[in-house]
Amino acid sequence: MSIRNLPKKIEINSDMGEAFGRWQLGNDEEIMKRIDVANVAAGFHASDPTTLHRTVKLAKKYGVAVGAHPGFPDLAGFGRRRMELNEEEVADIITYQVGAVKGFCELEGIPLNHVKPHGALYFYLKNSKPHCIAAYKAIKAFKVPVYGLGGTFHEEVAKELDIPFVPELYVDIEYTKDGSLVPPAQSKSISSEECAERARKVAETGRNLAQGGGEVEMPEFGHQDQTSGGKCRPFSICIHSDFKEAERNALATRTMVDELNIKFFSEA
Repeated sequence: MSIRNLPKKIEINSDMGEAFGRWQLGNDEEIMKRIDVANVAAGFHASDPTTLHRTVKLAKKYGVAVGAHPGFPDLAGFGRRRMELNEEEVADIITYQVGAVKGFCELEGIPLNHVKPHGALYFYLKNSKPHCIAAYKAIKAFKVPVYGLGGTFHEEVAKELDIPFVPELYVDIEYTKDGSLVPPAQSKSISSEECAERARKVAETGRNLAQGGGEVEMPEFGHQDQTSGGKCRPFSICIHSDFKEAERNALATRTMVDELNIKFFSEA
């Protein structure tokens, strides 16, 4: 499996194409100018064939890598409500959606870069190893990396199945003191300035601010991780495109990430 898709420095990813028909959500074009990687909605939690195609073309226009962003079949709940699916169903909804994104990528002459599950499906796979195994076996057939939460079943199963894994950091939602990601609906609102500061703090110290005060260790991003030699290693930062201040968050985080990449990866 090629590792050309793996980041060589800190990058920014964002969920794109989360519209449906005439209903629009977020300013994809402005955000696309600030990111490196687009997770393109595949039609189950958001999007439709025309929106999907337009989003892939928009990413191509700005030189942004395209990954598939499969979610639960829940348009009304935006894929953020838990559903009870068995392992086969989880694998099949992923294959179906990734195939759709890959088809439009091929139509536009660009490669599929990765797969990143969306919303409640993302948490479902984090909490259930059997479902994660089924999902990742489906993803492995596409021979691309998977983006997910380091130190969870996401990373553990990827390693077991020999799938390249990209750990991602969320800067616009919170983490608990034990390192668990807080769902958007349960997180406080985070300013664009704090998004940038969280990116800096994790890259430079391997620690992040925790919900309710204090800090949380994040060794998967280096420093405390012995495999990194105590240094920052490449990772991906996710910016939610559906948040009210998404454009400001993307701009502030982009500025900080560019500074961090000069500091840590100028020779990469």
